[in-house]
Amino acid sequence: MTALSAPARPPSPRPAVSRADVLAIARELVPVAIRRQLWVLFFDRDGVQLPMVVPLDVGPGRPDVREVEHLLASLARVAEEFGAASIAAVIEWPPAHGRVARDRDWARTLRECADRLSVDLVDVVCCAAAGVDDLAVDVTPPGRLGELGRGVDTER
Repeated sequence: MTALSAPARPPSPRPAVSRADVLAIARELVPVAIRRQLWVLFFDRDGVQLPMVVPLDVGPGRPDVREVEHLLASLARVAEEFGAASIAAVIEWPPAHGRVARDRDWARTLRECADRLSVDLVDVVCCAAAGVDDLAVDVTPPGRLGELGRGVDTER
């Protein structure tokens, strides 16, 4: 008779420390856009994604600054409650809803509001019919991802 052993523990997740890491996580989560929504990913102090993702319905138009600030303040409370040190966002827009300008507006508004509220938003990526890409690269400050998971509030 063979003795049963405890199952092996899965390896620790690799921290997301670069834009490529965040893009890979986003591609697994949302391979192609199906509906209009915003996905929020949470990371611990070591940059490891926590096992929670929040999908949020967002309107078809341009982002409203007050609504985005309220949203980020709420997400900051959730992050604090669950021990998350930082968040990332995936903007999902189906093909029929257009993209580019609206994606950039959402990414820029998320970044500006996060900065004002001191929410550690480490990245914003976009998902459309062709999948996830780094369209919002211009709104992520250089070097910012290097601070992912370190709980460091860098100067932006």
